[in-house]
Amino acid sequence: MSLQFIWPPSNTTSTLDVNVISSVLPTGAATEATLSSIDGKDFATQTTLASLLTELQLKADLSETQPVSLASSPLPTGAATEATLSSINGKDFATQTTLASLLTELQLKADLTETQPVSLASSPLPTGAATEVTLASIDGKDFATQTTLSALLTELQLKADLSETQPVSLASSPLPTGAATEVTLSSINGKDFATETSLGLMSAKLPASLGAKTSANSLSVVPASDSAFIVNQSSLSPIATVRQVYSSSPVTTGSYVELIASLASNCKELQIFDSSGQTLELAVGGSGSESRIIYIFPGGNGNTRVGIASGSRISIKAVSATANLGELLINFVG
Repeated sequence: MSLQFIWPPSNTTSTLDVNVISSVLPTGAATEATLSSIDGKDFATQTTLASLLTELQLKADLSETQPVSLASSPLPTGAATEATLSSINGKDFATQTTLASLLTELQLKADLTETQPVSLASSPLPTGAATEVTLASIDGKDFATQTTLSALLTELQLKADLSETQPVSLASSPLPTGAATEVTLSSINGKDFATETSLGLMSAKLPASLGAKTSANSLSVVPASDSAFIVNQSSLSPIATVRQVYSSSPVTTGSYVELIASLASNCKELQIFDSSGQTLELAVGGSGSESRIIYIFPGGNGNTRVGIASGSRISIKAVSATANLGELLINFVG
C-alpha cells in the first residue's frame, strides 16, 4: 500500500511511500483471516443476529417492558417545579375555593349530618350483648310455654285492651283551656256576690219572687224540714170560724157572698167541709175586686194550707150551680 503526502504546501509535488505491512494492529482487531470467515454469510439467517433483530423489534414497538430511570428525566409540559411550588408557601388553604369545598364535605361526614357507609362485619359487640354461645342456650325453646314470657304476654294484653286499671298521675297534667286556677279563684275570696255586676246579670234571669210553679219563669220551692215554711201543727190556733147554711142563705153563681169582713190575723191553713154537692170558690179582696184563692170541692177540702194576710175580706161564690142545700164549715187557722 502506498500513501501520497503533499509537502510542503507548494506547487512542488513529493511522493512519500509508507509501507504499513508490518504495522501493529490494535488488540482484538479483525484480520483478513478472521474476516474471510464471514465472506458470503447470509446475516438474515444467522441465529445470533436473528435473536438480536427480534429483541430490537420488541423494544422498538414497546411490547416489552422497558427499564426506565427518572433520575434525569425531563418534566412533562406544565409539571410543577420547585420554583412554582414555592409560590404556595404560606398560603391559607382554608380560604381556597377548592379546599373550602373539601372542608365542607369533610365536616358533613365528621358531624354525621350526611349518611355514612357503615360496615358491622367486624364491629365489636357492646358490653353484655348476646353472643352465639349465649344464644345457643335458647335453641329449640318453646317460648309460648315459658312461664315468664307467658305472664308478660298476658300483662301486655291487659294493658293493650285497657281491661286493666292503669296508673294515672295528674300531678303535672295540663289544665283544659279556660280552667280556673288557684290564682284566678283567689280573686273571688271575700267577694260580696250580691253586689257583683256580672252576677247582677243573673238576677235578670230569675223571677222577682219564689212561689208555686205556675209559669215557665217561676221557681217551685221545696223547703227543708226545718224551714219556716213548714207549719208546726202544735203552734196553730183558730183565728176565725165560718158556717154558711145554704137553705137560709143560698150562694149563686152570679155574685160573691161575704163570709168575713176582715181577718183578725194571718191565716196559714183552712179546714173546709161542704155538703151542698156543688163546686164553689173562695176569694179574697174588696167588693167587686175579689180574687179566687182556692176551689171548694163537693164534700169539702179537708186541711188546706194557704197564706191569707191579716185584714183580708173573705167571700164565696158558686161555680157549678146555686148551692141551696146543706152547709159550709170553714176553720181559719194561723
